[in-house]
Amino acid sequence: MVILSGVTIFACSQQLRQVEQQVDNYTEKYTVNAKTGLKEGLYTKFDPSGKKMEEATYANDQLNGARKLFDANGQVSIEEHYEAGDFAGAYLTYYANGDLEMEGNYVDGVMQGTWKRYYEGGQLMEEVTFAGNKENGPFKEYYENGKLKAEGHYANGPHEQGELKLYNEQGTLVKKMDCNDGVCHTTWQAEDQ
Repeated sequence: MVILSGVTIFACSQQLRQVEQQVDNYTEKYTVNAKTGLKEGLYTKFDPSGKKMEEATYANDQLNGARKLFDANGQVSIEEHYEAGDFAGAYLTYYANGDLEMEGNYVDGVMQGTWKRYYEGGQLMEEVTFAGNKENGPFKEYYENGKLKAEGHYANGPHEQGELKLYNEQGTLVKKMDCNDGVCHTTWQAEDQ
């Protein structure tokens, strides 16, 4: 069931109309260009109890700028950025306690560069290089104590390629492996392992 209500306002030399509608059990509030009917500006979605679930910005009916998703406690759980409807810029996820869980970057809708994931206490868990939406390049994994756990390279997805080094929780190298398309063979192992 969809219920619409509207108020016409003027902003930035274009005529905008406020829309509030019920979609299933959710309430959406946003503005549209009165001439084109396209979403323009702030969009907000609320759950049945009135808690904010989503906040985004639109231009010409496409996501443009920051979009935030909220958990049941009102904390931001995901923050992503858009340009003309495509992912662009920072992408961030958060634990329920507000700590950063993951961060990365999109370029023209594609995951690029170094993406990082964190333990709930804030320590770095892993950093992975992406190119073309795939793991592609160096990666490192860490123990919760901050010591290096593994390092190597990915090629065209989550497939280890070349030398892979594994470490114990004290940060001591314990194994070297040679990998080809994710299939790895031990080339060296510490004597006490």
